[in-house]
Amino acid sequence: MSHTGSSTWFPGLPQWISPNSWRNNKEKRGRDLREQIKKLSGSHVLDDAGIDDAQVLTLTREDLNELFPGVKNFQLRRKIMDLIINAAKESLPPGPETFANALKYLMQHNNSGDAAVQDILRESLRAFREVDDQLKAAQASLKPYIEVLNGLGEASVNKEHWGREAASHSRQHPHYDQTNSIPQSTQSSIEPSVKVHSVVCGRTFGADQQILYQLKGIKLTDMTDCQLILVFCPVASRVGTDIEEALKGIPGNKPTVLIVMHHTHNPHHVGPSSTSFGRNIVDYVHVLFHDTAGGLLKCLANDSAISRIQSVLKQHTNSW
Repeated sequence: MSHTGSSTWFPGLPQWISPNSWRNNKEKRGRDLREQIKKLSGSHVLDDAGIDDAQVLTLTREDLNELFPGVKNFQLRRKIMDLIINAAKESLPPGPETFANALKYLMQHNNSGDAAVQDILRESLRAFREVDDQLKAAQASLKPYIEVLNGLGEASVNKEHWGREAASHSRQHPHYDQTNSIPQSTQSSIEPSVKVHSVVCGRTFGADQQILYQLKGIKLTDMTDCQLILVFCPVASRVGTDIEEALKGIPGNKPTVLIVMHHTHNPHHVGPSSTSFGRNIVDYVHVLFHDTAGGLLKCLANDSAISRIQSVLKQHTNSW
């Protein structure tokens, strides 16, 4: 886009809409500042040092100490520094808000069909689209890293939480049997009335043990001796296919609770509605887990699922 004669495109157009006008403004500020310093100091030290108009705007406190040395020039240096700071701010190119106002002024006060106006609009749109594409590309490249870091942060918090819960339980129940996840002190004083067999059909990252740990009044036994089977079915491919595979080895005469496990970060994930199961499936629940969370997610969906399993256990107990 040619900018030659841009200041004379339209009589009423503000000067700063020209792409080069802010540069001209910066040069003028430098000249004016030079004259102010010359009058204030009463010397031609800037000329003697070979400092041009553009360099005047970039002078530092150290530069002023060399140009105007000594205690007697302390206040002079402060005044000159204030002038430089103010001049530098005023010489900055216009920001997006100024540019937007300039475009509005251009459209309101001139014929939008003019070739020069259309030239400005096309070039501006092209430039902003390029920036927009670059920002989108940067955002897309950052997204995987953000998800990984977010997952690592959640994992750290959840592992710390589970560690505190395990330590607290160990203090309360020192005789803890790791083989069946049920406190022995409880078994010796109150005999559990529901014999449960656990079947795990894939990788749960410890989520199945966490669920068993939270269930009250159970005793883990083998399949032949149990009253209720808990089938933990992580979804690896398709829900229906994985469930069918998980239930293949389950006896049809044993009441069974199907626990469909979804590997996800999302605590609001909703599992699909059930398909028809065998008559021995007395209930089914959906739970959410993830390896970076150390197993179960801490969410309402999991709390509700465990409460539902506990209700089924209550129905199969002789005394509660």
